[in-house]
Amino acid sequence: MLHSESTQKFDRIPLPIYDQKFKADPYPFYRSLQQSGEKLAAISLPGGLEAWLVLDYDLTRHLINSPDLSKDFKKCVVGESADGSEASASELHPIYQHLHTTDPPEHTSLRSLLATEFTRSRVLQMRPQIQEIADRLIADMTSMREANLLQAFASPFSLHVICQFLGVPERDIELIGQWLQRLNQADLEGTAVAHEIAANFQNYLLDLAVKECDSNSDTLFSRLVTRHADGDLSEKDLISSSFLLLSAGYETAMNLIGNSVLTLLTKRGIWDEIQSGQYELATVVEELLRWECPLEFSTLRVAIRKIELEGVSIEPGEKVLFCFYAANRDPQYFMAGEQLQFQCRHASAHMSFGFGIHYCLGAGLARLESEVAISSLLRTFPEMRLNPEQPQPQWLPGLTMRGLDQLPVRFDSEDFLPEGRE
Repeated sequence: MLHSESTQKFDRIPLPIYDQKFKADPYPFYRSLQQSGEKLAAISLPGGLEAWLVLDYDLTRHLINSPDLSKDFKKCVVGESADGSEASASELHPIYQHLHTTDPPEHTSLRSLLATEFTRSRVLQMRPQIQEIADRLIADMTSMREANLLQAFASPFSLHVICQFLGVPERDIELIGQWLQRLNQADLEGTAVAHEIAANFQNYLLDLAVKECDSNSDTLFSRLVTRHADGDLSEKDLISSSFLLLSAGYETAMNLIGNSVLTLLTKRGIWDEIQSGQYELATVVEELLRWECPLEFSTLRVAIRKIELEGVSIEPGEKVLFCFYAANRDPQYFMAGEQLQFQCRHASAHMSFGFGIHYCLGAGLARLESEVAISSLLRTFPEMRLNPEQPQPQWLPGLTMRGLDQLPVRFDSEDFLPEGRE
């Protein structure tokens, strides 16, 4: 579990991240804070974590790369040992020390090395493979009348794409998927589970690295192994960076696709307008990123120096979270931000992939995956709708990510009779 001891006492606002009703629609909560003039809110989370929540778009852009805030997980995270006593952050698995949890200059060096693998041209080279994965999964669904779209499409699609992008052998993809799916629930199961999964990934990736040394393959992972052999990349960074690409790449794309499809099926008229070619798909994906971002919050930061702003003092040691859901609909920046606007000129200015030195390296890949997924579903299942015979889609509990647990759909027309009725 995570916790923090604040040096200041406030009437902290509980943030119910494990409450299904809140996760289903958190926007009124953030809107009420913004309407009361709040740009920073003192919050508390289940488990005892206390933090400052940044709600304002401009303040988010100003602070998110501040050198006064650290992402170093040894400074941000305190674990809990099996007997309930406090454990030092150094006891957490080193595989979690990667781009998301490091500061410059280490972060700068590692990001520069990895950025060459995420150029626009290299990502676009993956398009035929991504389309092939989508086509294969959709072909399996064409004989179905209904399905859980998360299980049948979004999850295996994002898993196979990121595994192929990195260079995971086909025979191992199912195992990687099992670990990643369990990792998504690790916050609810405790630190020991996260450590166990991390050890599995480390052992697997170390073994794969040895095999790549004797192969002639040209994959992202094999190129990283070469950089390690050349002394450009430490073994720790090789393993932790590969793990990050798999875990973040899988969950972000899966949630983006699931959240986007739910939005379009809920607002059925927009689904039909996109199908008729009224909007460019790239524009649609960009606005859906703003509207229903797969990341509700940034990763945690900790103040390493005193920060004074908006009449508040953030003391050294205090935690800070950036709320992308609030920033992306900030009425001071996005005109009519509570509405989907596929012609909004500010849509691409959203914070869904971060900003500046912490902008997501895989943003281009996630966008491409979403475009391929949505266009393929539109083309094959023009009559797809939410399944009225199944429970409403449920949202997974958790802090950083926001995604669905299930997305039950029907592939036929809405004009159907339930089975057993005439």
